[in-house]
Amino acid sequence: MTEPSHYTYPETDIFSAASRHFASLTAVIEYDTGRKHSYMDLELRGRAVAGFLRELGVGKGSRIAVLTYNSIETIDLLNASWKLGSIYVPINWRLAPREIAYILRDVEPRVIVYDASFTGVVEEALKEAKREVLRVSINGDSRSSDYLYEEALRSRTSARESLSLEDPLMILYTGGTTGFPKGALISVRQVLFNILSEIMTWRLSRSIRAPIMLPLFHTGGWNLLTLPLLAVGGTIFLRKRFDPAWLVELVEAEKGPFVVFAVPTIYYMVSSHKSFGEARFEEVEWMLSGGAPINKKILERFWEKKVKIAQGYGSTEAGPNNLTMPIWELSLDEIKHRWSSVGKPFAFNEISVLREDGSPAGPRELGELVVCSPLSFSGYWGMPEETSKTLRNSCVYTGDIAYYDEQGFYYIVDRKKDIIKSGGEQVYPRELEEIALTHPLVEDAAVIGVPDEKWGEVPKLLVKVAKGARPTKESLLSVYQGKVARYKVPKYVAVIDEIPRNAAGKILKRILRERHGEPKDEL
Repeated sequence: MTEPSHYTYPETDIFSAASRHFASLTAVIEYDTGRKHSYMDLELRGRAVAGFLRELGVGKGSRIAVLTYNSIETIDLLNASWKLGSIYVPINWRLAPREIAYILRDVEPRVIVYDASFTGVVEEALKEAKREVLRVSINGDSRSSDYLYEEALRSRTSARESLSLEDPLMILYTGGTTGFPKGALISVRQVLFNILSEIMTWRLSRSIRAPIMLPLFHTGGWNLLTLPLLAVGGTIFLRKRFDPAWLVELVEAEKGPFVVFAVPTIYYMVSSHKSFGEARFEEVEWMLSGGAPINKKILERFWEKKVKIAQGYGSTEAGPNNLTMPIWELSLDEIKHRWSSVGKPFAFNEISVLREDGSPAGPRELGELVVCSPLSFSGYWGMPEETSKTLRNSCVYTGDIAYYDEQGFYYIVDRKKDIIKSGGEQVYPRELEEIALTHPLVEDAAVIGVPDEKWGEVPKLLVKVAKGARPTKESLLSVYQGKVARYKVPKYVAVIDEIPRNAAGKILKRILRERHGEPKDEL
């Protein structure tokens, strides 16, 4: 007998369902142009693009590579791909042609759709990849591509495939903190359960409005607010490129209620912008941060304006809707008290902290965070061995060290692979990074392990300091006095121009080790 999850269903896409329930409501507002698109507009555009792609030979299981900024076309292409049963592969537009070529070789797309501003990058990537791929240009001309996107919108044909819940819908490439990225297979099941989990946990409704702050090549861009709000009749605002003034402009000029999700880097840029000083955020219900740890200094800037802002946790493989602070239930004082927590589980998530022997850890005991839920990914594209390391018995072993307290709030301590083993003791870089950020001159910080003849490995502190500041090593290390054991205090210090991070805000430790991995001070 066929497992229920592998039954095919004539319709699974949220765009078609939403067009029936919310046809005339505004779904998407393009902030750059002011254009508004209703739910019926989205459905008609998706049908046209699906028909056009079918004529180009795109069918069930075909890959569609997409290289665009956040735009209505990005929404169209996922919509069309869902209708076709093809696999949508968004590409990080920050990547170099060589990196894009790697992805093109990996997924072998039938078609690549791209903004005309990326024409040169696409041509170079295709040449290096040695792949024949049909090219469709947005806002381009016939000299720079095989087809123009405007032709897709004029298509009069349509297409629809029946899908099972386990059919792949997207391949999202992870941040690549350890080298070339891995393509995470995202199924229809994962997306639908994410949508339902977020609507239930965050209490989303059609009255909610949200600026989409993350790029739509990232799981957070799609699965944190975009798709859940488009399923429930809400309104999203898109802007091609992030501008730190945009959030303030939007929430001060438009009527809410607004909810906001972003990564720490974005909140830092917004709170550092000159427009932030006069902002009141009266139309904002709450803000949540994820993707990476956030500096308490950033949270305090929003708290001073009475904004409810807190942290959450998720990953491309496990969710990304896994843990969130119950911000709608907590007072601002309670949020401040638990600022370092990533909260409690989203709906449909079973969260465990496991010891090294696989047994459950108790309250405040460190262990690996493991997520068992229908929100988990289906594996890495073409990488069964890598998949088996992360996905076991339908549970995602995150590689993050965590603990929970007696009230059920979870805390992320560090990445398992980043732990520094010094003289038989374990040193957690994140703990040292958070303390370093309390220094008044430190704007960003990272800690890596470097070789040491006596201890095997010792911590090295790397900091970005305020412009014009020239702190001494002694001054930078003074923040650790009385706060950590002596073996944890960094032995070396480097002052650098920038702490490299990926699109989710995670520190690229691999790059830091390559550039600053020698056991010496750099001041």
